[in-house]
Amino acid sequence: MAELVSPNQVLWNGKHTDSFSMGRGIRQGYPLSPYIFVLCLKRLAHLINEAVNAKHWVPMRVGRTGPLISHLMFADDLLLCSKASVQQMRVIQRIQDFFCTASGRKVSAAKSLVFFSKTVPRDEKGRIWQVSSFTAATSKGRYLGVPIVHGRLTKDHFHQVVSRVQSRLSGWSMTTLSMAGIVTLAQNLIWGHSEERRMVHLVRWEVITQPKECGGLGLGRLEEYNDALLAKLGCGFLTRPGQLWVRVLMGKYRNRIEGMGLQEVQTDSWLWKAITRAWNQVADGAIWAVGRGNGVRFWEDVWTPGGSPLLTQAAIPIPPQLCNRMVCEFAQGHGSWNWNAFSHFLDNEALLRVASIRPPSIGAAPDWLYLSRESSGMFSAISTYRLLVEHTIAERDPVWRLIWSWPGPQRVTRNFRSPKGQAKETTAMFCVFGHLPLSFFPG
Repeated sequence: MAELVSPNQVLWNGKHTDSFSMGRGIRQGYPLSPYIFVLCLKRLAHLINEAVNAKHWVPMRVGRTGPLISHLMFADDLLLCSKASVQQMRVIQRIQDFFCTASGRKVSAAKSLVFFSKTVPRDEKGRIWQVSSFTAATSKGRYLGVPIVHGRLTKDHFHQVVSRVQSRLSGWSMTTLSMAGIVTLAQNLIWGHSEERRMVHLVRWEVITQPKECGGLGLGRLEEYNDALLAKLGCGFLTRPGQLWVRVLMGKYRNRIEGMGLQEVQTDSWLWKAITRAWNQVADGAIWAVGRGNGVRFWEDVWTPGGSPLLTQAAIPIPPQLCNRMVCEFAQGHGSWNWNAFSHFLDNEALLRVASIRPPSIGAAPDWLYLSRESSGMFSAISTYRLLVEHTIAERDPVWRLIWSWPGPQRVTRNFRSPKGQAKETTAMFCVFGHLPLSFFPG
């Protein structure tokens, strides 16, 4: 990349200066650097695909009916997948050497790892290690701070992350904190709990996570946030069949789709069980938005106002051969509904619901899912989170909105904004420790 030099101009006082060239070539931080980097990796992907098409590279198949995977690229990280054999390692090295010669770069052998499945014999592993000169690994390492493990993630996998956070918190406590620092350590002030020091929780976590208008601090609930993100994955599984991660899951769990819901069995992976349970919590409130109409079933899916399939609104029984037909099959080529194909099955009210939906067309966007209460017509994690926690939200009180909007000093308003119920919990603590008689215990 050092030989790639392009002329540049600077806009100075509204006028362009004379052209000049970069004397040090293209380096990190230069606007064209990401594009050049992507082009180089794109060429590497072409080399790998050519080897796969020529049957020289044997990629890894994910599941019996899943896709073949030869490589995965994450920015400047590269994961290569192939059959565990010396011949395959030589193919990988040949492509690697060609790419390094063409780009002028080298592969860092010290930072590269070789990971084998449990079924590879030990002798074969040794021969491949000798050919590759890479470091042997018993785990796949970490990516973005998260360990790459085959199985369920437990708290032991994140012990290092927790230790780093605790060390940083202890470093903060050694210095004199300003008011902003006190707010930053709000949760420590609320709980004041550690392994060395146990304290009574003055405020329940359910109160802390209430919205500010309801007497809480507006903190989010991590479990519900996690379920909302998992539910978004469930939505993507149903609406984005072309993406690689969907094809991987679809190869194993294709028969787990039942209407708008997802099914699970005891032998399924923990990931699929988590996605299934999170999605099924919001599936009843999800509605299909018709675009091309080739992914939505006309009779059995929910895509019209009312929140129920047209099959349940039919005036007469629907023939079984019509139940699985798609919405696009009931539209005409010029962008209108083919009323003669279904009007005799529905009453006038149901026909009005169909008429309120724009007919599908080939040039429209793919069909997508959204929550019925979401005004934007899109499926988002924040709207899913609100749906999951709405049954725990207390009644809104206009007094709290007034308190939070008061433009007073932070040092004063912090006392006013104490979570609702703190006095009750404080009284209970004094009763427990014998400082007040039990008659003072709040009911």
